[in-house]
Amino acid sequence: MRDRDRKYVDSFDEVFRSTDCEVKLTPARSPNLQAHVERVIQTIKHEVLNAFCIVTNEHLNGILRTIKRGRGRSKGDGTIKRGRGSF
Repeated sequence: MRDRDRKYVDSFDEVFRSTDCEVKLTPARSPNLQAHVERVIQTIKHEVLNAFCIVTNEHLNGILRTIKRGRGRSKGDGTIKRGRGSF
């Protein structure tokens, strides 16, 4: 994911596409997006990745899908609730 700054030329994106990565652009005029993205990444690092040994990309993708589903049911404080049977 990257912003829409013109300093990123097509050749920059092509480096990622050549490794089968999808380049996603941030929405236009979204000044607070960076703070939200950083918070989500911090939450994932502290509450999930510290508790797992990721083996493959598929394993990581499965964990991230589970987090995505669970975030809609959280209290909105940015944390992921763990309980019996979770993860």
